[in-house]
Amino acid sequence: MARVGSAGQIVAPLSLRRKLFRFLCNRAGGFWRWREFTLPLALLYGAWAMGGGATALSLATLLAGAVALATLVRPRFSLGALNRCRGRTRAYRCRRCWPNVCLGLHWYRKLDGGAILVPHLLSWHDAPTHVNLALAPLAEQHASSWDAMADAFRRFVGGASVEWRESHGTLRIVVGRVPLPDFLPWPGCPGPSTQLLLGRRHGGGDLVIDSRSTAHVLLAGATGSGKGGAIRTATAAALQAGWHVVVLDPKEAGEYAWLELLGVPVITALPEQVEALEQLVRVRQARQGLVRACGVDSWHDLPGDERVAFGPVLLVVDEAADLLATTKGKSGEDRMRAALQHKAGELIAELARKGRSAAIHLIVAIQRPETAQLGDQGGALRNNLTARLALGSLDAEGLRMLGVSSTDPVALALDGTPGRAVCLGFAGDPRPSVCQVAWLEQTQARAEVVPTRPQGLEHVGPTSADAEVAVQLA
Repeated sequence: MARVGSAGQIVAPLSLRRKLFRFLCNRAGGFWRWREFTLPLALLYGAWAMGGGATALSLATLLAGAVALATLVRPRFSLGALNRCRGRTRAYRCRRCWPNVCLGLHWYRKLDGGAILVPHLLSWHDAPTHVNLALAPLAEQHASSWDAMADAFRRFVGGASVEWRESHGTLRIVVGRVPLPDFLPWPGCPGPSTQLLLGRRHGGGDLVIDSRSTAHVLLAGATGSGKGGAIRTATAAALQAGWHVVVLDPKEAGEYAWLELLGVPVITALPEQVEALEQLVRVRQARQGLVRACGVDSWHDLPGDERVAFGPVLLVVDEAADLLATTKGKSGEDRMRAALQHKAGELIAELARKGRSAAIHLIVAIQRPETAQLGDQGGALRNNLTARLALGSLDAEGLRMLGVSSTDPVALALDGTPGRAVCLGFAGDPRPSVCQVAWLEQTQARAEVVPTRPQGLEHVGPTSADAEVAVQLA
């Protein structure tokens, strides 16, 4: 028998009388947990026993009519009765077996009289793809041991991966049942126009850039870690979803030649990059003027004609340190380049602050997420890149810069597997998570990726004049 104490659940040894009482309570509880089915049957039996078959038949007809009416009015509630009963049963079984689980994991403290003290179970949700556990650890279970506790629970339930979080003394463990593949091919088929599919997350969910909840992405990783593959996957998804794509490529590596064949502007010279950023800022201002005139919150809430006329914009800044880190030197050429870099940093930071409501989204790729490598606006820019994706290998300091503790079990995911990454901030989820980025070969991209919208800076709009006409028509 368990009761909640000030520091956990006290589990006392059961006498024969208590075992019998527990057995009867379990049977009565089972009747109540399946009440959507057991109560109508009990009513029918009572009607048959007291009034005979005619009374039972009348009641059955009345109950059938009530169920049909409830299904018409609230179909999800009525059709989900079986799942609710199963969920109550699973929750009860989890609470009942919790002391045995703690014994198996050695999460207990012996008390006098043969009783034991186990952590207080707050919730246990068991799904086909993942297991969510929330508990209040014992006083002797310090935070330094929680990563080991999370991994022990993963082994206990036979999961493939595990994450844990702490919130006001509560330990939350998420175990993924679905293992991540070592290689994930590019799916090829376009998804919703507001989402760009990048890969798969821990637990079986999709890794997506959602234009409503994932404003901008900071992509970190050393050379050869897979940043280029992640950008290729994101740009291919954007082109198929009807987005405008603009790439700033200071390194001039030539890996974006396939995008140039599709009309995507791939800009390598610093002056032209600043001009492109200035044009995107003007587009942002025109779009937000239209948003204000229509009285809505963002570009996604505009009426259909205005929203469809100009699609979302994906701005990719590759090797951002080459573009944004200020050049040191006293020559006239160095000072001119430093001024352009400062201007580019201001424009990118402005787009990161204000671009989401205008459906302008950034992917900023850098080898190491240091603020110094992001120019004069480094701190403010990194703070606005709320979604983070780290590939390859990063040291403890590099992980800290991304908001991931080096002691977190997810940090072990960066084991060198191509495409294996740690993400956080995607789809509004602030927790670090293991993920696998889909791989797209350049040859496959050349053959299969077809833009659904004309590409080029001249097609990105609206201009201020277009916005004024749209406001007048509205």
